[in-house]
Order: sequence, then C-alpha cells, then structure tokens
Amino acid sequence: MSRVMMPKERFLTALAGGQPDRVPLFDFLFSPKLFEHVIGRRPETYNAEDVVACSFALGLDGVYIPFGAASSFQARQIAEHVSVDEWGVTIKADDTVSWPGGPPIDYPIKTREDWENYEPLNPQAPGRVEEVEAAIRLSADRLAILGGMLGPLTQAWWITGVEAFSIMLYDDPELAHRTLRAGTDYGIAAGRAMAATGVDALLIADDHGGTNGPMMSLPLFRRFVLPYFAEMVAAFRNLGLPVIMHNDGDIRIYLDDLVDTGIHAYHPVERAAGMR
Repeated sequence: MSRVMMPKERFLTALAGGQPDRVPLFDFLFSPKLFEHVIGRRPETYNAEDVVACSFALGLDGVYIPFGAASSFQARQIAEHVSVDEWGVTIKADDTVSWPGGPPIDYPIKTREDWENYEPLNPQAPGRVEEVEAAIRLSADRLAILGGMLGPLTQAWWITGVEAFSIMLYDDPELAHRTLRAGTDYGIAAGRAMAATGVDALLIADDHGGTNGPMMSLPLFRRFVLPYFAEMVAAFRNLGLPVIMHNDGDIRIYLDDLVDTGIHAYHPVERAAGMR
C-alpha cells in the first residue's frame, strides 16, 4: 500500500511531475454560500482566515490567495452595489451574481489621452501580501499556498474593456502593447513579492478564450499576448517556483500551436523588445 501523503506534499509532488497518492485538489472558493455551509460564516471579502479554514474543512490540498490591494486603498462607492476599484474600474458587485468581485461596467482607459494621464499602481505598496502571509501562517505548512495574479491580457483589458482592447489591436497596436507591458510588469512584480513570502507556487489567471473559441486569431495571439505571457512564466520559473495557468474557454488552437512550436520559440525578451 502506498504511503498517505500530507496535502502540501501531495500537491507539490504532482507539480513536480511525480506520482502522489491521489489527485491533489484546490478550489478558488468563489462562493460565499459555500463558506456559510462549510464553516458557518459568510465572509464579506475574500480573506486568508476563512479561505484556509474552508480548505481544511473540505479536505483540499492547496489554497489560492490573490495579490491584494494596497492597505491604504478604500473602494469608492458611487451607487448601490457600484464602486470604483484600485485600478479605476467601475464594478457592479452583487454576490448573487459574482463574488468576491463583480463584473466591470466602465473602464478608465478609453483613449490614448486617458493612458497618458493614467497612473499605474505601485505593486510594492504596503498591504499587498498581507493575506498571503496570513495564509502561510494559518496553514502551518500543511497546505500548498498558491499566490495568484492576473496575466498580461486580462490585466490589460481590465482597464480598457474587451471591446476597446480588441479595437486597439488594429487601430492603435502600440497602445495595446503598452497596456500589455504594464500588466506584465505588474504581474511579475506581484509574483516576486509573493515568492519572497514563501508561497509554494504561482498561479497566472489569464482568460484567452470563451465557450465558442479563442478571443483572437492565432497570429494576433502570437504577436500581442504570447511574448508577454512567456516572459511572465520565465520570470517565475527563474524564481524556482512551479507555475500554474488558469485559463477559461476553448483555447485548443493556442495549445496545439505551442505543442508544435514550443513556447521557447517565443523568446520573452527579444519578441517583446520594441513593443514597450
């Protein structure tokens, strides 16, 4: 009979390509009703204490904790269920539809002038890794801690909107590259900050597709997204940490292309050079 592994050991064994005693599991835990059912309380915000407690109660092996907002930031409420987040994005939050965040309904970057006047966030601002550090402490080395951040594409369209970003690819490709560059730099800084806390792996959430297929053609993906994504992955691997990709949608055409060419064909520095 094989030895029963501890949750963290099971998770990291699988990430290293080994054979765990069973398939390791984790969940984003994006449902306040689940918390209420499992641990008897309904969190107002996504926080380490409740997430770790819920993960233990469910018998999970890993805990997902995203890079956080600055401790000095307070969301600006502009209407019932409507607020402006740290990026300047207007969000309509209703936990019957989406939690812990909400769907964006307005964006700070609509024109090149908006971009020129936009002040990027400081990834080193105090407070951003507090929940990550709390999760590490509360898990007591029993669960794998996964530090999460948005990938280049999702971070870019978060401040422009999908429609405006899609038009930008054709009408102002240089500005599209600027937004992708900024998202990549922020994500890499986030990963480095979380790596310094002692997380076990980094998870890049970057949705590249939908139910009916990828968000853009393969040539556009190769030109605009893949070099930045490859750069982020390479930066995290250089930190000695496993990297997990979360990606919604049918992106088989992208994955098949990577199988055929290899991600190393898209050098993260040379291909991104000149796009900044």
